[in-house]
Amino acid sequence: MKKQRKEVIEHKPEEKPTIHSQFWAGFAIIVLISVIAILSQVEKNPSLTGAVAVQNIAFVKQGSSMSLEVKNVPGLQDATLHFAADVKGGQINFKSDDSIPFEGKSIVKFTGSGNDALKISSIDLTIKLKESQVKAAGLKPEQVTIYFNGKELSTTKVDLASAESKTITDRESYLYYQATSTKLGNFVVGLATPASQTSAVPETPAPLPESTPEETTPTEQPQEQEIAQPTPPPLVGQAAAEPSPEPNSGFFQRIGQFFQRLFS
Repeated sequence: MKKQRKEVIEHKPEEKPTIHSQFWAGFAIIVLISVIAILSQVEKNPSLTGAVAVQNIAFVKQGSSMSLEVKNVPGLQDATLHFAADVKGGQINFKSDDSIPFEGKSIVKFTGSGNDALKISSIDLTIKLKESQVKAAGLKPEQVTIYFNGKELSTTKVDLASAESKTITDRESYLYYQATSTKLGNFVVGLATPASQTSAVPETPAPLPESTPEETTPTEQPQEQEIAQPTPPPLVGQAAAEPSPEPNSGFFQRIGQFFQRLFS
């Protein structure tokens, strides 16, 4: 009789992950860490994102508006453009510019510009400041003003009621301001020095001479000068004692008087 063969079923051990799969798993972890690191850097530096200084506008119709969130200019929350005509291939650019001349106390300085295709009727700006920034500039919240090319814009302090806009930390809050400009150009947020203080240095009046008491002299009326009369020559002898004859006496009368005195 033939012996029956016993079939032995061998159980193979489970296959361990290959080196290839381990490599891809490690690579995926590295990529994930890199992405997280890049996103954290972008959060700290918004200028690395696509919503930086330049914003391209493919097409908008006349009379429409577009709101842009500006992240590359500290202090500028957003800008809303109102278009005066159809725009094709427009471009707008916002950037910080500390070189903008300004007489006064400034907190934020930035420039807005656009290409030839950009046609706007007005632009609404929203400024977002920390209370500490305003205080560091030596200003009160109600004094903060927005200026365009050195001219004051009508600035309104607004209260944007949201948890994000209200609180930075438990100790500090945001302040919001809005203004409208008809053009793009140089913008400054702060408070300008009054024109009376920035004008030319006033002329210093010359010191007045020390006043001395005036010597008052009485006005002397001119006196008539007495004309000196010529003194007649002295008479000799008795004739000196005789009075001078009266001018109206006649010739013979004088002779008679002479002989009368002679024989008396």
